[in-house]
Amino acid sequence: MQAQTLIQSLRQCAVLFCIVGTVSAAEIEVDLRTALERAPQANFEVLLMREGLTAQTEAVRAARSGLLPQVTLGITQARAMSPNVDAFTSSFPGVPK
Repeated sequence: MQAQTLIQSLRQCAVLFCIVGTVSAAEIEVDLRTALERAPQANFEVLLMREGLTAQTEAVRAARSGLLPQVTLGITQARAMSPNVDAFTSSFPGVPK
């Protein structure tokens, strides 16, 4: 609920920024995206609200991560020495040692 209020406040600030920009002597055409990008430069509170929204989003993401399945993976390796087979210890049929 707070995130929606924050987004609405950001939109209101952007609209005010657009209005103030059109009233000034130099007329600048500003869309919503540009207004939202310029808003932190004009108002420090907007920057704080945006950082608060980012922190809340990350808190929600961290809380949701507990709902995901926990996976544990373990790997082991074992080696065994096989007896050394020498070709000269065994005899072939018909060939003397």
